Amino acid sequence: MKELEPIIIPEKYEYLDEYIKDFPSKFPEGFPVNCLLHKGKTGCGGTEMVLKDKRNTIIAVPTKDLIKNKIEPNAQRKERRDHILGVMEGVEEYQIMNYIDQHNVKKIMVTYDSLPKVIKIIAAKGGNAYEDYFLLVDEYHRLFLDNLFRDRAVRNLLNEAPKFKSVTFMTATPVDEIFIMDELKYLPAQEIIWEGKKSIDVKVFRTNSVMEHVLYYISICMGSTVPKTMNFHFFVNSVSFIASIIKKQQLTPDLVRIVCSNTGENKKKLGEKFEISTTSSPVKKFNFYTSTVFEGSDILDEDGYTIVVSDGNTNSRIIDISTSMKQICGRIRNSKYKYLVDYICPYPKTLDQPFDEYYTCTLEEIDKTTQRIKRINALEE
Repeated sequence: MKELEPIIIPEKYEYLDEYIKDFPSKFPEGFPVNCLLHKGKTGCGGTEMVLKDKRNTIIAVPTKDLIKNKIEPNAQRKERRDHILGVMEGVEEYQIMNYIDQHNVKKIMVTYDSLPKVIKIIAAKGGNAYEDYFLLVDEYHRLFLDNLFRDRAVRNLLNEAPKFKSVTFMTATPVDEIFIMDELKYLPAQEIIWEGKKSIDVKVFRTNSVMEHVLYYISICMGSTVPKTMNFHFFVNSVSFIASIIKKQQLTPDLVRIVCSNTGENKKKLGEKFEISTTSSPVKKFNFYTSTVFEGSDILDEDGYTIVVSDGNTNSRIIDISTSMKQICGRIRNSKYKYLVDYICPYPKTLDQPFDEYYTCTLEEIDKTTQRIKRINALEE
């Protein structure tokens, strides 16, 4: 896979659009296009820049919660449904058609699943999405994880993306070249290096009981040893874990905000007293988030402190929460504690294995399995 010359952004710039506006000749299309864009840090305004420019754009994201986060009002902006269309469940074809008719500049946010539908509707209105729209696939590292659970959605997106004249796959969590899907290798990698990027100070707390450590942590937070104005934002693996924390610590709804997938199963786990909120709802003393907001979402809280919790007993995520650390560290955009993160995790149950050794072993297992499948398929009925 080809790698382009890195874009080196001097320390005085905080956001991508600031740099691009000063050097327009480097970006003839106003944004890095036709590449795998590794934007270098979260919160640099890549998605916002695309939402605000003057060209027709389709932004494909992994979750409907990320769409809601970008169009709902928050402390820094009003609601944006008037000019950004979010396509997810409940949005009918006629609404998409009306939006296309009523707006000169189209900004359409879709989940991976909805991309083919939007392309067909644009064609039905006499347009050509592949020629007339820029496609931004945001948080593209999720394709590798979601392919395990949403194979059809991922396949449809990967089939459609190469047809666009201008397309960019963007993430702040770049994927090593050996793991890049074959369907993406036609695009070169474009890295952004921020000379002024600050390091995150992550304090690691290893424990034999993650649950007990979090309970102890919350009891301290409710005491007098921390600033009363400080709010705590827990990023965790599962809703069941959140429900257990609330029950054992006897937390009340006035102290707790929970942001997770709004499903009947999750509502049942949390109980009638606790509602499922969004990132635009009022911040509370204790805020809990599941993977639905690990990537891309803007959380605003000047007094917010980030705690990442890896529950070693959960099976809800095949990939451990620590692999999302780069994303989580940048979620609270405006916090005075932005560069401080606590990480609570269990002691490892097995010894670390060198990656090269693990990779070789995996390839051997794949080969053995492939040969076994061939032998089975060669048998008579």
